[in-house]
Amino acid sequence: RRKIDHDPEMMRIIEDTKRNLISNELHERNLSEVKTPEEKTLQSFYETRKKYFTLPDREYKVRYAAFDTKQQAEDFWTKVKTRIGFSELAVEMSRDPSAREGGDLGPVSEDTVEPALWNAINDTVKKYGLVKISDPFRTSTGWACAIVDEMYEAGSAKPFAAVRGQVLDMYMVDKREEARRELLKKLSAGAKIT
Repeated sequence: RRKIDHDPEMMRIIEDTKRNLISNELHERNLSEVKTPEEKTLQSFYETRKKYFTLPDREYKVRYAAFDTKQQAEDFWTKVKTRIGFSELAVEMSRDPSAREGGDLGPVSEDTVEPALWNAINDTVKKYGLVKISDPFRTSTGWACAIVDEMYEAGSAKPFAAVRGQVLDMYMVDKREEARRELLKKLSAGAKIT
């Protein structure tokens, strides 16, 4: 009744809002045309950007299982030694949140894990090599066992499999930005700007 919608300033705000909504929708529809790449394309993209995944420090790809008591850790260790799979047992026996993924912590470095785990990782690699279970070791919250699946030296690039999610994110950001630039170029070419 007050005719606010006829006020010139309000009419301008409404028109600007409408344009922004339509512009954003056009932009979103354009970006939705950017599809997830095939694996070969993603690997090729990774190869051209390996420098972004160079490690400043040594990292290990680790599986981990945590227990309340030394006896539980020793029982777990014995079962793994008798050829029962670490990951399967971790799902059943470990109390660590990583148990759902078979104890997979992914790549870890010295500053991302507690000292007890870092020491166990290094001791296990020195004594037994890769893909061997550590001796049960004490942690700040109980007992644990770990397996080091891979080692990545400082200065090397993390392998594609370890950073696939990050590579996909980078790829999608690049392709969306490329699509945005192409859309603006096409719109600018057809616009009569005065």
